[in-house]
Amino acid sequence: MPAQLPLYLCIVLLSCYLSYSLLHSWLRRQRQQQAQYRQQLQVYRLRRQGKIVKIWLRHPQGKLLPKAKAGQHLLLQAPDLKGNKVSRAYSITSDCSQRRYYQLAVKAEPDGRLSRALWSDLRVGDRLLCSAPKGHFILHQSLLSRLKARLWPQAQRPVVLVAGGIGITPLLAMLWQLLRQRRAVQLWLQARTEADLALWPMLRRLPGLDFIPVLSQASADWQGRRGRIDAPLLLAHTAANAEFYLCANAKMVSELSQQLQASGVKHCYYELFKAAQSTENHLIELEGRSAQSAGYPSVLDALLGSGIAVPYDCRGGSCGQCRLTLKSGQCKTVLAPEFSVAEHEILSCCVQASSALQLAFSSFASEPDAIGTAITTPNLEQPQNL
Repeated sequence: MPAQLPLYLCIVLLSCYLSYSLLHSWLRRQRQQQAQYRQQLQVYRLRRQGKIVKIWLRHPQGKLLPKAKAGQHLLLQAPDLKGNKVSRAYSITSDCSQRRYYQLAVKAEPDGRLSRALWSDLRVGDRLLCSAPKGHFILHQSLLSRLKARLWPQAQRPVVLVAGGIGITPLLAMLWQLLRQRRAVQLWLQARTEADLALWPMLRRLPGLDFIPVLSQASADWQGRRGRIDAPLLLAHTAANAEFYLCANAKMVSELSQQLQASGVKHCYYELFKAAQSTENHLIELEGRSAQSAGYPSVLDALLGSGIAVPYDCRGGSCGQCRLTLKSGQCKTVLAPEFSVAEHEILSCCVQASSALQLAFSSFASEPDAIGTAITTPNLEQPQNL
């Protein structure tokens, strides 16, 4: 028996390895299938407030919707003002404890092809093609922490939500969950003027919420805080052991996260709704055509800006349509992707070039019916939760 022990051990280890490989492959296929999942949802309520349109979506037959986690988004596909189909990601702002409807809040951006169309043309009864809920920017709560939240809500760490402009949308669903758990929560909102506070009337009436808007270009009549949100201001109003969730543009998130970490904050999570433009200029070559990286937030935008047709859909790392084969060169990730790719592939919407790149279309990306193949000019509207 002792002589056979090494053989048995090898068999057990090989079985474990094969089981892990099969499980990993199955999970990857499941994630890819979920990324391609689409459903028709019906608009049953609309409300326009300034530049923001609130949209309530439900199943046409009243069926329960796929469960969402607070902070996730939907990928919407609809015609723009010219009738061309485009897809963009918008955060779920409703309480994710229920599955009867999703609520979205979409800001009509000046260059936003889909957001402007939704704001001006969408009507009650219309149907939108939507993905299942996506995204990894969610509340970090383990099973133990959820149990503690039920038994000892007063023992939980306070939570600080910090938003810049439309970056407030994924934080709203988090807010409902935190208030339901009776956790101490602050919501800081950086905006330019009072006109940018479309959601203020609702937020300031919520019991249990400490809501602090900060305006950088406030009028003389503004009675609230002025200036910009920084780490000393946040830490002056909460403990350093709080959990911080940030969602804003690249500059604000980078500065705040670095300041908070330097001040000893250990629980800081963030999401960019727009990556900063690349300051490095590198040559990007894709099967005989070339582009320069400087001035673009991603490899995808650089290629589109040079008139190179690349399949894309969400522009936020959820769908996998824009993945390309990396033949040579180095990239840096600027948006955390949800869709997993092979080791030799990149999601071009989530990376910037850090050296000269040689790229090729992957077998998936070269499919002729992939969404976005006919679009050759850059669209600068970014997913509103990234």
